[in-house]
Amino acid sequence: MKTKDRLDMGPSVRVIFCLLLVFCLCLPMGVSHATNGTLVAAASSLRMLWPSLSAQFVKDTGEPQPRVSFASSGLLTTQIRNGAPFELLLSADLANVKTLQHLDMTREPSKEFALGKLSLVTPSTSRFADNLSLAQLASEIILANKNQASSGNRPFRITLPNPLHAPYGFAAKTALESANAWPVPAGHMLAAENAAQTLQFLNSQAVDIAIVPNALMASSPDSTLTIVGIPDTAYEPVVHAMIRLQTDSPAADKLFNWIQTPQAQKILLEFGLETPVASKEPE
Repeated sequence: MKTKDRLDMGPSVRVIFCLLLVFCLCLPMGVSHATNGTLVAAASSLRMLWPSLSAQFVKDTGEPQPRVSFASSGLLTTQIRNGAPFELLLSADLANVKTLQHLDMTREPSKEFALGKLSLVTPSTSRFADNLSLAQLASEIILANKNQASSGNRPFRITLPNPLHAPYGFAAKTALESANAWPVPAGHMLAAENAAQTLQFLNSQAVDIAIVPNALMASSPDSTLTIVGIPDTAYEPVVHAMIRLQTDSPAADKLFNWIQTPQAQKILLEFGLETPVASKEPE
């Protein structure tokens, strides 16, 4: 009886207890929803500009910081097809976006938001630095393809993103083809998994020359590097397109729209990208 008496709470006490229990059960879920930003899949060529872009998005909209995963556009598309729960894809090409559209894995039409271009990059102490150009690189590759010693028997290695799944790699391959410098002979090329890895190979001195998206170099050029743009006539600029995926996410919708605003496109321009779309005011 005494035990029963201790547990027999009055009506008002029971109501308060139930309200506290409901509050405690709901609070973690509410905090999690409020603090989790949009889950974005982004081409690795956007890695350097992303901190500036996402910080401005948070400042302009008050939304949580988006969460981002970087890889080649082809690999990201494969991950999405295999069930990766991304809400927005920022691709470096249209083909992968169209693939997802054909599979009915997207919510609305895609939007082109930037055009990307390529540069040759080499250490300033490199023998290539003084005359760095697509023509000079092509002459080295052509000599190597003829099994001749290039430039005084001094070997060289170049890197570019893998053309099979990285759009900037396909563009780099096209540029080399235009100069009659493809294929690069065995032992002279180190294919990177994505655009960002080309810089890693160069910085680690694994290669002499890297073919790199301008967006990875434009914001703060390293004085220890020599950077020369590849002529626009040698390849088609890389089209960056974005698409909303099937998840219902107002925050992702807001980010999709914000990237088209003048504030966002100003940042893209600062990082060496062109903006092919007409800007609109934030909603």
